Amino acid sequence: MPRQGIRPHTWKVQGEIPHKQYTAWLRAKAQARYRGEQWNLSFDEFQTLWHGYWARRGRGTLSYVMSRQDPDGAWDTTNAACIQRIEYLKRQQEYKRRN
Repeated sequence: MPRQGIRPHTWKVQGEIPHKQYTAWLRAKAQARYRGEQWNLSFDEFQTLWHGYWARRGRGTLSYVMSRQDPDGAWDTTNAACIQRIEYLKRQQEYKRRN
């Protein structure tokens, strides 16, 4: 019979929040690779970027998302930041209008 439920002893990163952050880091890295964007963020750098914002991330307009200052630049510590989603959407509209 297969095991059911979560299996924290098999997680690469221990702890519920760090595990969720690790999963989010892997997903963001894979999405960047799929879109052909350069990804230079280590897991520790990703955690540092999200420090203080992690509990407020999401899809609401006042929730936080990770964005790049220069949309054509790489995902790294000098170009990425956590901002409110409403600000991110405004930036995206401006970028699309310019291009």
